[in-house]
Amino acid sequence: MRRCDLPLFTIGTNGPRFFNRNAVAAEQFALHRAIVAPVAIEESLLVAVTKLADRGVWVEDVHALGDFLTEPTPLAGRAMELTLQHPTLLRWLEAVTGCASLSAVQGHIARTLPHENHRLRWHNDLNVPNRRLAITVNLSDAPYEGAIFELRDVATKTDLFRFVHRRLGDAVIFEVASRSEHRVTRMVAGGPRCVFAGWFVGPS
Repeated sequence: MRRCDLPLFTIGTNGPRFFNRNAVAAEQFALHRAIVAPVAIEESLLVAVTKLADRGVWVEDVHALGDFLTEPTPLAGRAMELTLQHPTLLRWLEAVTGCASLSAVQGHIARTLPHENHRLRWHNDLNVPNRRLAITVNLSDAPYEGAIFELRDVATKTDLFRFVHRRLGDAVIFEVASRSEHRVTRMVAGGPRCVFAGWFVGPS
């Protein structure tokens, strides 16, 4: 995948700043149905969110698709929702992805550990019908092995995109559609892996 190591946008206390790299983002999405957004969140906001996450109580969230730890009271998750649902970011995403009518962000913080069940199996996130795009934002700089994000074409089973979160504040944005599915492989060692896992949604 052709990636740009320079920020496409950075969200700070005054909202998003954009760096005129729309063509790079649009090319990424057209080819891979995903965009890597380096350093998408400014340090001051990251510090505030990670402090909320570090103070939180974490409980096991068990699903048929896989397990992870999450906040029973979503303080850090709500802070990330508010950070990401700025109207200018929604309009930018509509422009570079072609996903129309983005109106809000929904999501949660997910922590995974080196545990057999801490993975996500292949799925498409369409259990909520108004989801248009998904996003993960890295909220931890703890090194780990495994926990690889993979996106593939449903019809051909062809890999479209693979990514491992390494840098605090990096984000991955990818399509939510019946033609694509994604998973996160099991964490082998290290961690925890801590990400905001969310969705840009349209009208119901």
